[in-house]
Amino acid sequence: MSPQLFQPNNHSTWKISYRPVSPEEFSRLSDVFLRLYPDLAERILTIEQVSEIEINSNNFKLRVTKAGSEADYLLRRYPETRNIDAVREAHEAMEFLRANGLNVPEIVLAASGEVLVADDGVQYSVFRFIEADHYRGTLEELQSAAREFGKLDTLLTRLPNLDRLRELTEFPERVLELRMFSLEVWEKIFFAAAVQAEEHPEDDFHTKFLSFKEFILDAVHRTTPGSHEVPVQMIHFDLHPHNLLTDGVSLVAILDFDSLRYLERMRGVAFAMHRLVRQHVVFTRSDDFPGTVSRARELFLSAYQEHCPLTPEEVNSAAYFLRSEALSRLSYAMKDLYFNGNPAWKGDLEKQTATIAESALFEMSL
Repeated sequence: MSPQLFQPNNHSTWKISYRPVSPEEFSRLSDVFLRLYPDLAERILTIEQVSEIEINSNNFKLRVTKAGSEADYLLRRYPETRNIDAVREAHEAMEFLRANGLNVPEIVLAASGEVLVADDGVQYSVFRFIEADHYRGTLEELQSAAREFGKLDTLLTRLPNLDRLRELTEFPERVLELRMFSLEVWEKIFFAAAVQAEEHPEDDFHTKFLSFKEFILDAVHRTTPGSHEVPVQMIHFDLHPHNLLTDGVSLVAILDFDSLRYLERMRGVAFAMHRLVRQHVVFTRSDDFPGTVSRARELFLSAYQEHCPLTPEEVNSAAYFLRSEALSRLSYAMKDLYFNGNPAWKGDLEKQTATIAESALFEMSL
């Protein structure tokens, strides 16, 4: 089975929406905000939750009043499972990036002077609210974002807390094991899937997954780990449309700096380029995939390299790293499902197989 190319996915909805919180949640969050940030508000008028899937955190828009004036803030809540030391270092990195002219949200200090504060075992941070939407997919947005990504990667090599951040953001052994792939590993995954398909014929997911077997094994065969020697540095590992805010023309903020990792620079560039270019194809409803991708891809690379030049080897490795990262994420999802019984990432099957197929349009040679 072959995937469908450039179909809308969960990152294609660009308009940000909000939903009211329950009265209990309103009371709890109001109490937290007024106690920890007393200088920002006298009263909370409304609290709305960002209406998107949030697995690792929750974001809330608060409208408050102070001395007769209204203002909006974004309150972010972190679960107990999050590595709070890593979050704190990521916040420090954000302050450095913002001080050096990068478009990132402004952190608001609590009354204690801290960027991250705890209440009853739960950690919170607050940002000045930015009235914007996610990346839609226009060429103007793509070019603006790529320029900012180039600035970002240049600045990330100069972080004053680089060593601490690198140590704290390393993948845990469990994650590394789940991400690792090879032909042997994938044969084991498909064997487990075949067993499930036989035992649970009512669940058509297993049959669907098995229909991708030859397609996936071919991609694994063409993606030998370590095939490209390219620069490694701290990168933002999750630059996709929902981690960007734009005004419809220009990028106004990069989000989610909890996703910093020390990896190949081109792994991050290729991932970001693909996510933005594919959304441009979706947004424009173009059916000329090769031509549209080629134009948008070259615009992205040109804008990115205004601030962060890439080596020819890096540019030539774009398709490889797209396949490599898609296979790593798909390996994680399918191992977690078939070996650990966790179905949380089943939806990655369509997304990652599409990425593998679409990577062919990112083959370049300098």
